[in-house]
Amino acid sequence: MERYDVSAPIAFKKGYYRFCPQDNFNFQLNRVIMWDGGRKEDIDKIGAGVVSSEAWVSGMKRLADEAHAEGRTENEIAYRRMTEFFMYDSDPDKKTTYEEAAALFYEYYGDYFDKGIVTRTEVPYGGGYLPVMSAKAKSGTPIDTILLHGGNDSYFEEFFFAMLYFAERGFDVYLYLLKNVRSLTLSLMTDRQDAGAHCNVGNTKLALDTMADWIEQRKREEKI
Repeated sequence: MERYDVSAPIAFKKGYYRFCPQDNFNFQLNRVIMWDGGRKEDIDKIGAGVVSSEAWVSGMKRLADEAHAEGRTENEIAYRRMTEFFMYDSDPDKKTTYEEAAALFYEYYGDYFDKGIVTRTEVPYGGGYLPVMSAKAKSGTPIDTILLHGGNDSYFEEFFFAMLYFAERGFDVYLYLLKNVRSLTLSLMTDRQDAGAHCNVGNTKLALDTMADWIEQRKREEKI
């Protein structure tokens, strides 16, 4: 696989298209293009037929397979990632599909990590951790620090280029995964098992405070 060229300028797509009559599906089809690396000409092929979750999954799978066969890795990542989006939790392929998309993402954009442009970290949080990606201000001394995260149905990797964009413009940026249901397992816990900490996975303020404290600690350590 040929990796993504990290010297390429960062550019964001603009626009909003009508692919299908259902507003929810139509919004998500636009998301595939604007945030995930898909192509309009591909979505045009399946858009009108997306009238159910099943139709979405089969259409995205088809686009992913086509992109793979043609060596369009950026597009394949988008379609494999968003195939999983409308898979039911009971689907045995749901977790595997997400993991395949994530593995492909980190391989394709691997030079960002290998060259130290982006760093991956795990920040302790309750009984687990917050996955974090960070990029330092390209100018050296940062204007300020930006903490960035998505909503409950977002993918961590969707904000990758937003993080890089702000870093290029002089900010230290920390992108963290607040809550991703794809990574969670339901279990019942008692107070003795520290249930309170484990129930704070989606607690926005707690996660923000944890990240802010961790960043301040890092800054102190860097000065030593």
